[in-house]
Order: sequence, then C-alpha cells, then structure tokens
Amino acid sequence: MAGEGLRGVARAALRQLGHLYPLYSGCGTLANSRPWRTIMAGGPEEAVAPIRNTGAKLIVPVGDFIGSAVYSFGDLDPKVTWVAQKILRPGDTALDIGANLGLVTMAMADAVGPSGRIEAFEPQPRFAALARRSAELNGYRQVTIHQVALGRDDRQVELHIPYENMGRASIGRSEGTDETIEVQQRDAGALLEQLDLGPIRLLKMDVEGYETEVIAGAEAFLRGNTPDAILFELNDYEGAFRDQPLIGQLMALGYRFAEMPKSLWRMQLRRIDPAKATGRLANDILAVRQDASGEAILAQVNAR
Repeated sequence: MAGEGLRGVARAALRQLGHLYPLYSGCGTLANSRPWRTIMAGGPEEAVAPIRNTGAKLIVPVGDFIGSAVYSFGDLDPKVTWVAQKILRPGDTALDIGANLGLVTMAMADAVGPSGRIEAFEPQPRFAALARRSAELNGYRQVTIHQVALGRDDRQVELHIPYENMGRASIGRSEGTDETIEVQQRDAGALLEQLDLGPIRLLKMDVEGYETEVIAGAEAFLRGNTPDAILFELNDYEGAFRDQPLIGQLMALGYRFAEMPKSLWRMQLRRIDPAKATGRLANDILAVRQDASGEAILAQVNAR
C-alpha cells in the first residue's frame, strides 16, 4: 500500500510538471516515452484532464497516445490549439473534421463561447462518445458531435485503427493497424448544406490522408461558403508543395498558405509561395482566403 501511495504521489508530481511545460512541441513524444509511461503506469484508465490555456476539460483514455499527452500535459500539439484560438472569436462558427477525442473541438468551443457554434465529425465510436461526454461536462451546448466520416458520398467505409494511437485511425491507410471496423461516411457537401451553417471562420481537418476525399465531397458547398481559414496536416508527400493534390484543390478554391513550423518558445507562421516552395515544409499548414480577411488572419496570428 505504501508503495502504491508513493507511485500515486509520483504520478501527480509528474502531471503537475507536465502542465507547467512551457514549450510548443514535444508533449506527445514525452508523454509516451518509456520513462514517463513507467512512472504513470497504474493510474486510471480514463480521466478528466484540463486543456492548457483554456477553461475546458477533456475526458481521455489515459493509455492512448493522445489521451496520455492530454492527461500529462494538457495538450498534444499546442501550436494547433494556439492557432485555432488566435483565429476564433466569440460568436464564430467552426468545423472540426476528424475531431478525435475532441481536444481541438473543446478548445474551439472555449474560444467561440456560448454564442458560437462548433460542428465536429468523428467516425470512431469510442472517441465520438468521449467527445460528447466532454462537451456535456463543459456545458458546451454550442458543440455538436457527428459520429460520421465525411467524403464524396453516403456509404459504409472501413476505418483502420492502431491500438496504441487510436487517433491515427484512417480510412485511406491500413498499414500498421490492429483493428478494422465499418463506419458511416456521409456526402460532405450534402451534410454540411443540411446544417445551415452561415459564415465559417475556421475549418480544422485531420483525417490521416483522407483530406482530398473530404474536400472533393464538399467542393460545391465550400465554393458557396468558403471558410476564412482551413487548418490541416500535409504528411508523407513527395514532390513539390504545389503538386500535392490537396494543395491544388485548395488553390482552386482561392486559398494561400502559411506553414506552422515546430517551435519551442515562440510560434510564428511562415508564408508559403507555392511556385517557389521546395523540399519538405512543416506538417501543419494554415490556408487562408486570398482576400483582405485572409491577410488579416495572418497578421492576427503573428501579432504578439
């Protein structure tokens, strides 16, 4: 009993240290390193974790890669939540496509407040249920969780899930996964049209390689209701930035781009010129409209 008591003290101390972590990168890596996992072993399977720099909380599976990071550090990738909160204002509408546990969803909801609106989409049943519980825990009536994937059409699709990092579940990629389940996919454009959204300030998209399918399905809708900004990942690509299918889709919709480089102390967006960009850029990309609103967003995010 005394040993377990000491382990509990050690876990609490490590969490306290994690929540004081001042850097913008490294939360996921540290929380899932062997030394950190060893000290945290024996803790709860599920816990409520405060999200850093917000008034929100998240219910997390502590053994999962993302859950472990949020439990120990209050975030997974602080630069993503930081950018989302810099862009969003009270009363705004935002979309979270690939909401996972709802980390960014809850941070968005905190930013837009009760007069705003967050529509989140997560096909993985367990994670969608946890995100709904987190919204209820926070009293966020402005949040709706849709347990669906978005794509070109309505059909059942296979979702491939790796056990140690369920947040990397993918429709488009099956390598390195442990379980495959069938989930419902909805025609992205038709569903978004049904929601009667009004102007969209921010669309965050993290669907593990399925982004081109989402944009293809939503293209007609997005031409009529173009979000001010789209936040997304661009991973594992070859060739020039401008030659990536997703970049071509977004350029056709009238977007310009900035990368979100990994940073320890200070976040800063770097503009991308697609005609000149060579080599690998940062994984996280912000697309903004090629008008005054897009320029204002870039200036707002980079303002100190």
